[in-house]
Amino acid sequence: MVDDRIAPGAFINALILEVEYYSYRQEPVKALNIADMIEKVFGVHSAISSTYLNFFRAGCYRQLHMEKRAEDALESALQWVVPDGLWLLAAEFEPGEEKMMRRVAFRFSPEAAEKIHDLGKNFWKKIEIIRKSEEKAMPEVLTKREWEIVKLLTDHSNSEIAQILHISDKTVKRHVENIYAKLGINRRGQVADAIKGVLTSNTAFWVKK
Repeated sequence: MVDDRIAPGAFINALILEVEYYSYRQEPVKALNIADMIEKVFGVHSAISSTYLNFFRAGCYRQLHMEKRAEDALESALQWVVPDGLWLLAAEFEPGEEKMMRRVAFRFSPEAAEKIHDLGKNFWKKIEIIRKSEEKAMPEVLTKREWEIVKLLTDHSNSEIAQILHISDKTVKRHVENIYAKLGINRRGQVADAIKGVLTSNTAFWVKK
């Protein structure tokens, strides 16, 4: 049951983070199930959420060696990206899906394929430069383990998080206390709003206009 003090939008954002979490943990079936739940159960079909979910679906299907479904998911994602020129959304995923991304993007237009490829090159190196500069300005940034726990806090108990991450309940409790202290909050319902300040950054300053 969802805590009624948590805003619906925050809950959906947490679920999308969970899709990302399981995708990168190489647990594609869990990620795909949550992605379907977001759209089919909660009825979320915004352009941005659908784009991200389909990019994650493509990666999950690749992990499952389901190439046709991966291509279909990429095509569904790109149908939102290409008409509006939202190249950065695709560039984030281009390094991991380079050959397939270019092939599918080319169906829309050669320009789309080249634009996404050009932005995708060295994408994570450029993001790393931004991340390091932000860390200098924010010494109390969360640790890697704390970020993992933040992604699960909204819809999992401490015991469930302990099971997912294979750590003790006591360790989870300590991490949660540290997270609350760093974010200046005292309950789960405040997490989504608190991390906005941590996540907000101008990630597009290096894109040529």
